[in-house]
Amino acid sequence: MPPATTHHHHPRHGSTSSDSDSDQVDDDRLEPYEYEPLQHPTSTRLLKLQPGGRKDQKIVCKLIEVDLDPDYTKEFLRIEELQKEAEARRKLKGEGTKAKQENPELNPAESGKAGHREKTVVKSYEALSWSWGQDDWDKRIEIDKDGLRYYFIVPETLIHAFSALKRKRRERTLWVDAICIDQENDDEKSQQVPMMSEIYGGSKSVCVWLGQGDEDSKMAFEFIKHEILKLEDFDKLCDNPTAAPKWNAMFSLMKRPWFSRRWIVQEIALAKDAQLYCGRSNIPWQDFADAVQLFVSVESATHRLSEVMRVNESFYHVPRWFEYMSKLGASLLVDATGTLFRYTKTLNREPGSLGTNGKMSTTNDRKLKLPDGRDRQALLSLEYLVSKMSIFQATNAHDIIYSLLAIAKDTNPVSRKKPFFVSETLRRWTIGRKFQARPYEVDYSKRYVDICAEFIEFAISQQPDKSRALDIICRPWAAEPKKEQPKKRGLEKAPGYAKESEVVEKLPSWIPQLSRASHDMILHADSVEKMGRINADPLVGLPDLNKRNYNAAGDMSPELYRIKIKKRPGYHSMEVFGFVLDKVEKVERDSQNGNIPKSWFELAGVDTSSFGQSNTDPASRDNWEEFWRTLVADRGQNGRNPPPYYARAFEMSLKKGLLSTGSLNTTDMIDHGRCSVVSEFFRRVQAVIWNRRMMRTQGRRLGTVDQDVQAGDLVCILHGCSVPVILRPIEKDVSIELRQDLSIEDEMLKEKAGWCCRRRLEELELRKQKAEKRKEKQNGHFSKAQDDSTPSVVAPSASLGKVAVGNSYPDAHDTIAGAEEHAKETRNGKTMGKDAGSAFHGEGKGLDASSRAGVDPMPSDGPKPEVHELGKSQGETAKGREKPVVKRKRSSLRTKGK
Repeated sequence: MPPATTHHHHPRHGSTSSDSDSDQVDDDRLEPYEYEPLQHPTSTRLLKLQPGGRKDQKIVCKLIEVDLDPDYTKEFLRIEELQKEAEARRKLKGEGTKAKQENPELNPAESGKAGHREKTVVKSYEALSWSWGQDDWDKRIEIDKDGLRYYFIVPETLIHAFSALKRKRRERTLWVDAICIDQENDDEKSQQVPMMSEIYGGSKSVCVWLGQGDEDSKMAFEFIKHEILKLEDFDKLCDNPTAAPKWNAMFSLMKRPWFSRRWIVQEIALAKDAQLYCGRSNIPWQDFADAVQLFVSVESATHRLSEVMRVNESFYHVPRWFEYMSKLGASLLVDATGTLFRYTKTLNREPGSLGTNGKMSTTNDRKLKLPDGRDRQALLSLEYLVSKMSIFQATNAHDIIYSLLAIAKDTNPVSRKKPFFVSETLRRWTIGRKFQARPYEVDYSKRYVDICAEFIEFAISQQPDKSRALDIICRPWAAEPKKEQPKKRGLEKAPGYAKESEVVEKLPSWIPQLSRASHDMILHADSVEKMGRINADPLVGLPDLNKRNYNAAGDMSPELYRIKIKKRPGYHSMEVFGFVLDKVEKVERDSQNGNIPKSWFELAGVDTSSFGQSNTDPASRDNWEEFWRTLVADRGQNGRNPPPYYARAFEMSLKKGLLSTGSLNTTDMIDHGRCSVVSEFFRRVQAVIWNRRMMRTQGRRLGTVDQDVQAGDLVCILHGCSVPVILRPIEKDVSIELRQDLSIEDEMLKEKAGWCCRRRLEELELRKQKAEKRKEKQNGHFSKAQDDSTPSVVAPSASLGKVAVGNSYPDAHDTIAGAEEHAKETRNGKTMGKDAGSAFHGEGKGLDASSRAGVDPMPSDGPKPEVHELGKSQGETAKGREKPVVKRKRSSLRTKGK
């Protein structure tokens, strides 16, 4: 999104178009362009790129407002026409023909020359998709407005894109997000984002700008056009060592920054047609997509292309050159565009379906009637898309969610500013997904932590398999809030930057962040950047798959109304339900780069010196089987039960590859093991143990857990979570939480306080005022009670009872002291336990532990929840006031991020 220039209300003199066309005009004479508010809730702006030669470096544009909904425009203009006609008739009654001169709308020849803004129905345009990148916003383009020129600041990337796209003699109409949306205006952004499906879906084509061209990009485009897509010679091409530089050029093209943008998923998915541009080269999107699919499928299945690269002396130094390329943004994007929607052609529509008559569809799936007569049905949920697209980045953290709303099957993006008119076209778009899709509000003014909490609530409520409803807290998806401050004038409102007065909040531990994602781009030897593993995979799997990897909670599905996310001063808390299963007794060092440390063998009770010898000890054999199954989380690469040959492959590797230190380098076994079965086994091991630790519980369970897990942490089962979680008991002073509750503003607290509490406060206040009046009368003075004498009303949460505290009551502190004293007594009492009825305080550290003792593996990369004890007030104090009592409630776990 574009930087926000600091706008001052300068005189609107600008520079005339004729003057600014001259090369002698100094750009400093131009004023900054200022937006005018959009007139309609379905309006947007289009950019008309003025013609010019390639040598002409100046970029000149015009911005026009258009309405994407012709039904709306027609109705809106008709209302305005009636109003103008009535006004004109009144003027004509007294002024005759002079009215035509004053009302040019009555004179077709003069229509449009008056000061009113033009209302245009969009006919044809192209949408530009480009990478915001890290370029400085320090280049100028000129915008022609009412015959005057103004400047607009853009990054250099847009200058290159406009130079490549502009025509010699005709203007080109484009929609460019950075310019056509006022990025300083959160209200306008919140209104425009729900329209992305109409904007990109309504364009005749999407122009993808990959950046400036180079030798590699030229080679890659020619390679795709003339060699890869010739299927009759494709097998020979895959075995040809001389093609290594061409495959590498293709690989470099797939790593371009554009493929890491999160918005591109919906931009390409919604496009009728798309064209890739890189410098002066271009290629149809479908040709590129077919080439990528061929490339990825061959490498993933056989690793043939990596072997070809190793033969070439220029590339042999990087083993497994193309490994993990299926995790690249380009690969995921191509795969997503083929799975996001189902298209059907219906000639004879069923009764009740959405056709030209606008009748409502009876299906539960979100459908859209396309102009070519096909139905487009969204297939994937928002939770799936957010989880699957973790490799894609967003400049604005809010867009981690918002950029996928238009293509999810269960969301209907809406602006927080409700439009005052809904047309037939928009009604058809909404009504087709009425049953399954829910309105999802887009609001860029909200804090990011609130956006994340709302998404988790939405995902939990929309998950059809309630036994997996809480898996979302075990899967990394949230962007980390950025802390950088803008360094240049005009960037103070740039997306992704924190405001100077804004405090960047730490996300709660139950909102797992992308720093725990399994893959990212890694810099290798000779500055070669390739996709690589940085963490283990989350064990919960993706949400929309028909199978689940584990089922730790069994049939104990949660009661959704009891899962609550609450805002507290300085933090958010999440309340869930479950029970304590076990306790961590010992934790060993973490697995660096997927290697198996010697201490892991010792913790598992596996004697590596006995390999190759006959061993009939049942305990040793059990330890051995428990160990290798824990290393693969008791699953194969496809998520099913591990194949029997895994044990043999592991044993053979230990005989040959065990280091003198007693540890095992899994990467060496993959690269130099010379056995595909061994490589398959250790790839699975790396996916489970990378950067995790091995632990043993008091119940003798073995598992892999997150790096932060410590001895004494608790193994818990949550209702609605398919894997166990690790929670940490901590000492917490309940009085701190009480004081935080007491600091809430008056109005919020009055709403939360019960009727009895409010009435009691009113009585006390009335008594106080009467006492003051009597005192003033006695002193010979009478004054009206001041506003600031009203007590700051505080109502603690229901768990602490009906406690009324005001800043003008002398005995208010007695109530707090009573609560603190009782809280202290409760903490010294029996608040801990292992049975299903116990409740405790704790902070979760990690979420994966694999076990063979009847419990499915636990996730290690998940959130760090904190468990709170619920309380309920009962009893009265000596002063007649209710005393807060903390009372345990069965199987109640409340998680809180610190």
